[in-house]
Amino acid sequence: MARVHISEVIHADGIALITGAGHDVTCGWQGGALDEDVGAILIRTDPLSAAQMDHASGLQVISKHGVGCDNIDIATARARGIPVTITPGANAGAVAEHTIGLIFATARRFGPLDRAVRVGEWPRGGAGISDVAGRRLLIVGFGAVGQRVAKMAAALGLHVVIHAPGRNIIGDYKMARTLEEGLRGADILSLHLPLTAQTSGMIGVAELRLLSPGAIVINTARGGIVDEPAAAMLCAEGHLGGIGFDVFDGEPIHPDSPLLTIENAVLTPHAAAMSDDAKRAMAIMAAQNVLDGLAGRIDPAMLFAG
Repeated sequence: MARVHISEVIHADGIALITGAGHDVTCGWQGGALDEDVGAILIRTDPLSAAQMDHASGLQVISKHGVGCDNIDIATARARGIPVTITPGANAGAVAEHTIGLIFATARRFGPLDRAVRVGEWPRGGAGISDVAGRRLLIVGFGAVGQRVAKMAAALGLHVVIHAPGRNIIGDYKMARTLEEGLRGADILSLHLPLTAQTSGMIGVAELRLLSPGAIVINTARGGIVDEPAAAMLCAEGHLGGIGFDVFDGEPIHPDSPLLTIENAVLTPHAAAMSDDAKRAMAIMAAQNVLDGLAGRIDPAMLFAG
């Protein structure tokens, strides 16, 4: 038996899978500490530092509840030979649906219209509302989420363009060889790639100005990929028609964030993956990765490769 530390709340079925295998579980939200004898950590968004890993001298596996590992000191884990696993595909459908929802909500200006009705206004003229069908959608990144978004968007009548160098593109989509080529004239930009040294700040003023006037920007990937002040500035200028963000450079979003000044902004609290079905699927997959890691039989497809 081993001790497994779960840093944040997960679906009960994931915990049951671990305890059912005979392992002891400590839960961080209940005050559990990261002790020296911890054999596995199941983590969501809490940071996991080198110092914490050094203290847990018996650590055999780090299991991420999700796919983005920017909260984990990957270099230290690799230096210590600790495998880091993820839950690929478990929440892809939920994030893709959330992405499509943000596209509609932003293009149809659900936020401003909802607020107007709540204060007694009735703006049936709907200035600035745009249809989605027929628009040019650039998807940057073509992993499990990007693929689902592309399929849904094409079915809704959007003209889908993909920019994902080095990826095998499945489906009959137009390809953009460079980011600049894809951005130029796009009506909707949707981001689906991890936060890395290469992607941090990759969408700034120059990139946003390449989009069509009135374009909308959707980010359900990771905060930090988009220059948030630049997005706010270009919305204020009228070049961008709005944004739909589920992720932010700092989370929770700072009360002084310029994104909060954007009239046509739909902002959600990093909740795209948090449907009930997706939470259960991620918890079970992450728990199974814990069991496999402790047994020394991790599926290579579950290893974080970033």
